[in-house]
Amino acid sequence: MPRPTSAAPFTDWLRERAVPLTDLDPEAPLDDLEPLRGIIGDARVVAIGEHSHFIEEFALLRRRILRFLVERCGFTVLAFEYGFSEGFPLDAWAGGEGTDEDLAVHLAQTIPIGLTEPLRWVRRHNHAASTAVRFAGIDIPAAGGSLLPALAPAHRPQLPR
Repeated sequence: MPRPTSAAPFTDWLRERAVPLTDLDPEAPLDDLEPLRGIIGDARVVAIGEHSHFIEEFALLRRRILRFLVERCGFTVLAFEYGFSEGFPLDAWAGGEGTDEDLAVHLAQTIPIGLTEPLRWVRRHNHAASTAVRFAGIDIPAAGGSLLPALAPAHRPQLPR
């Protein structure tokens, strides 16, 4: 069996392509994320996964990437692992409905891992943006498939955007 020319071919490949990040602060300048634009290309959907919840550094980076995707690439929807039906009131809240404190009420019956700060950023962004960022839950409803949570928004009037 031929021996590889390098002791660690993947490490060499990664070293040649890695781009260092200058900051994890979600409010930091975004220039170090510009290499992502070449990877994203003309994609209309970008998925940002994670291997484990509760890792603060990943949450901070994900928030920076969200900002980059919205501010530099024009993305307009934040879709999250969250109940489909339960996402409707969060979308309305992110669009400006209610008060800032209402987010805690919306999230009280769920486990919103990593969702609070991105939603707060979307709401602040939408307050001044010409194009709003929407929120969508893309998981089964907490009601376990019941249509009642999905029908609730149809029962109450929606505020204009």
